[in-house]
Amino acid sequence: MVLKRSTALGVATVIALTASPALAAPAVVWGACPGLPGDVECAKLDVPIDHRNPAAGTLVIDVSRLKATGGKGRELLLLNPGGPGGEGIGLPLAFKDNAIAAKFEVVGFNPRGTGSSLLNCGLPPEPGLPVTRPTEQQIRDHILDAQRRERACQQAGSAVRPHLSTANTARDMDVIRSALGGKKINYLGFSYGTYLGAVYGSLFPHRMNRSVFDSSMNPEWLYYEQAKQQAVSARQNYRTWSGWVAEHHAHYGFGRTAVEVQASLDALGTALGAKPLVVQGAPYPIDRNALDIVLGAQTPNRKGWADFAATIKKVREASVSGTLDLDTAKAVGAMLDDLKLGLELLHSGAFATVTCEAEWSRDTRLYASEMRRFAAEYPVGRGAHAAAASECAFRSFTPAEPMVPLRRFGFPAGLVVQGDHDPVTGYAGGPVMASRMGYRLLSVVDSGVHGHYGRNDCVTKAIDSYLIDGVLPPRGTTCAGDPRPKP
Repeated sequence: MVLKRSTALGVATVIALTASPALAAPAVVWGACPGLPGDVECAKLDVPIDHRNPAAGTLVIDVSRLKATGGKGRELLLLNPGGPGGEGIGLPLAFKDNAIAAKFEVVGFNPRGTGSSLLNCGLPPEPGLPVTRPTEQQIRDHILDAQRRERACQQAGSAVRPHLSTANTARDMDVIRSALGGKKINYLGFSYGTYLGAVYGSLFPHRMNRSVFDSSMNPEWLYYEQAKQQAVSARQNYRTWSGWVAEHHAHYGFGRTAVEVQASLDALGTALGAKPLVVQGAPYPIDRNALDIVLGAQTPNRKGWADFAATIKKVREASVSGTLDLDTAKAVGAMLDDLKLGLELLHSGAFATVTCEAEWSRDTRLYASEMRRFAAEYPVGRGAHAAAASECAFRSFTPAEPMVPLRRFGFPAGLVVQGDHDPVTGYAGGPVMASRMGYRLLSVVDSGVHGHYGRNDCVTKAIDSYLIDGVLPPRGTTCAGDPRPKP
């Protein structure tokens, strides 16, 4: 589904919106960051709940920075890890040894709805594993659960939810800029943070300097289609991994072609569906659903291909013998736990509100139909869960404003980095975002990585060259992903 963007915000309106945070810069008192090493220091800033009506009250935003290693007046580099709703005060630590730490004052923050301004909907913090191939009853239950979650979030945050938006988070970023004494910001955003950066530049073109969007969202997929595309990417990575496994049939024995490997694994899934492997002391039974999940979650990672194939080989042997060793069962359990940690974000109050800034269909039949289709066509990874209704299908609040039309006017062209097998935001998002913003595109070839800076030397060098020296890579530049392993 491609969502049509409002064109109601004209130039005059955008200028009016950008002016709203230009209040007196709040005082910043830096101190220790609870739970974080001493390399960073933290502060709290008050920001208006409604930037267009500052008298309506405030929220508290957590801000962090690497302790300054240079003199005063260093340029600001703001970071965002994604989400919506990803907390970012610890993110500067990930880059404390990178070249950017010597050039910039590296700043992280917890977006509104998280950290000190947490919207807690009172839901269980650990959602269950997604059901990749649900029954009709499970589809109905999921729709009812989405309604329940929406009621809970609305009860918890009815006053603030209309103002939990990408646009207002961008305005909070400008309050941070002002408070830290920066005339402009430089920006490095990952995943949803790429869209946030595009909105900031569109609202505050005179305040944006250099910007990098690493693993970009597709601005035409906000947000339901973006979720569905994760299952499409999971199938792509699964098929690519299957081809690699086929090349090493002598070692793994799943088949000599990708199609044969997938047939073997489908047969394994059927066997596990009929008789799951249950190991005392292991966190989960290994059934068809667990196999679907790990096949989607683990196959993007080229570095782990060999170990993962060896683990699945042991699972297949155990499905015949009926005996699986505890270490292998725990390894599969850890893979499932990794996915659960990621899914917790999808159940946060911030995610369940910011993603509702876009219009979602309210037709529950559409979601049921799409879940059936994805169960059949894209069952690995999140499977049907990727096509399920979220709280936004039952949105019970009205956003305070339309979504911001994206454009670049008056600030430097930035850099978009996108991997061709990105499991979260899909390769197509990179070219679309680069085209929409007039940015340079750097593609990472044969990469199942989401978030390349600091993990891929070629990408890191290109980003450093741009952020530090202002030099964009030539058009058509590519970097290689992680090399494929040997068994």
